[in-house]
Amino acid sequence: MRILLAIVLAALLASQSAYAAEPTRQLLLTFKNDHAQYQSAGFQPPYRARKRYAITAAVRRDARAIAQEYSLTEIEQWPLVSLSVYCYVFEVTDEVSEDMVAALNKDQRVESAQWLNTFQTQAAKMTDYNDTYVDMQHGLDTISLAQAHRLSRGEGVRVAVVDSDVDLDHEDLRGSMKRTDYLEHTRHERDLRHGTAVASIIGAEANNAVGIVGVAPDATIEVAEACWLDSQSASSICDTFTLAKALDAMFLHPPDIINLSLTGPEDALLRRILQRLLDQNVVVIAAAANPGDASSAFPASMLQVIPVASIGDQEDPDRSGTVFAPGEKILVAAPSNDYEFRSGISLATAHVSGIAALLKSSYPDMAADDIKATMLRSQVRDPSGRTAVNACQMFKLVRAHVFCD
Repeated sequence: MRILLAIVLAALLASQSAYAAEPTRQLLLTFKNDHAQYQSAGFQPPYRARKRYAITAAVRRDARAIAQEYSLTEIEQWPLVSLSVYCYVFEVTDEVSEDMVAALNKDQRVESAQWLNTFQTQAAKMTDYNDTYVDMQHGLDTISLAQAHRLSRGEGVRVAVVDSDVDLDHEDLRGSMKRTDYLEHTRHERDLRHGTAVASIIGAEANNAVGIVGVAPDATIEVAEACWLDSQSASSICDTFTLAKALDAMFLHPPDIINLSLTGPEDALLRRILQRLLDQNVVVIAAAANPGDASSAFPASMLQVIPVASIGDQEDPDRSGTVFAPGEKILVAAPSNDYEFRSGISLATAHVSGIAALLKSSYPDMAADDIKATMLRSQVRDPSGRTAVNACQMFKLVRAHVFCD
């Protein structure tokens, strides 16, 4: 096994990608598109042979008029079927006005208006590690995965991973995952590292004589590529528009579970789309921000979403509704058949998504709220006083006869 020795990141810088170089100058507007019809999108990007929700003439006319009146330059557009709206991203070409969003929200032609937000994935590389086998597998031991695998391995469950790109040719992921691209790669630099790490924790193949064991190795992993590499911070970032496209595409055929290993500011449009998915009993699992950090608390701040933190982040007692999972020195798959150790809430979130897939496989009709409640109750405190979700204890709460020794 080749272990890639990681270099520590200095500090996560503000996002400055080519597409979102100045987030405060980019507006996201939606227009009512109630009377639009579906039409074939063909086989060209960005629709990838899926049916496209057509734009009405009225929306196109209003968007052009708004752009002219408010001195906006169109960057990109996309239909959001879940909300029956058409979404535009505009660049403010003149001086930015603080009351521009308020004025647009009062404009009867506009369904909603907001600034384009940026979201940060939550994983970092490690400076050192103990390379013994037990240490490499400590996350799985912590959640009692071997015992839980006697009951379930996630068969029949679809887990959507909204993240950066994934190395689908990796020896431990090959054939078990599929990807849909929601980025315009003339603007975004592809990042294989973060998405591959997250996807491997959830669904790496088991008993294939290579690599690592995924928490839910028999689940179907559907990667929605909506994040890209920010060259200045060397981490993955996403924005309102790319995330909205990815989440909206799930509306007509919802997955069982959505993994969001990212944090960002409160976002009205994404909240609306996520709520539509939650209303369909989709289990949404997201990285939790540090307590009191409102600037990066979304989407874990939504009531029905399962917020996840790393076991090592338990200093603040005000986290009674948070699920804790392994996120420190976790061995993950890396591009080109490599492996590396990484740390971060992203990895803890992936562990919880895998555990949710185990329970959903055994109890497909179980309500998302009940899965959240069961996970919270299953958390076990170790001798050091730290709490972690336990997959076997979770099954024991549902099946009284389960033994976790």
